Amino acid sequence: MTLPVPRTYAEWSQVLDAFSEGGREAEALAAMAAGRLDWTPGVAQLFTDRVTTLLDLRLKHCSARLQRDLGDRADEVTLVRALLDARRHFSVLHQLASLATLPESLRAFLRDELVRITARMQADLEANARTLRCDRTLRAVRYNSLCHYRPAALDAAAPPPLPSASPADVPAVAGRRRTLMI
Repeated sequence: MTLPVPRTYAEWSQVLDAFSEGGREAEALAAMAAGRLDWTPGVAQLFTDRVTTLLDLRLKHCSARLQRDLGDRADEVTLVRALLDARRHFSVLHQLASLATLPESLRAFLRDELVRITARMQADLEANARTLRCDRTLRAVRYNSLCHYRPAALDAAAPPPLPSASPADVPAVAGRRRTLMI
């Protein structure tokens, strides 16, 4: 079923429900971006409550998923995968918070909340790594910071593969060791 371009609060509720369920984020975001909402006092309060609750629930879900993925025995690979997965979720939420169809005051509030919560989660991860006194984990957490999410296209697959280079294509760098991957 295709989502309608929302014009009424009921249609917005239907699209927000599809977004909250997951799996249809791209379709829901496209519908919301094309939608319109009459910002009357009654609708404004209901809609603001609905969107902020949705953002809060998705952030809690992302936090719980990150904690579950990390677990007690998370190695560096698992840690990085969990951080990148969380950043993908934050990217989707950033797209929601940046919809031009939302009033600027609501967009600013949602983006500020997202920044505040991701910064707090990042600080907690770094503090935990320092407590464990594991420099490699701390470096991995810092290098793959949750705060560096970027709004990428949801339907974008993995990054394109690197072109294969022959040894003749690799430029020599004076004073540095070259490692060729074949």
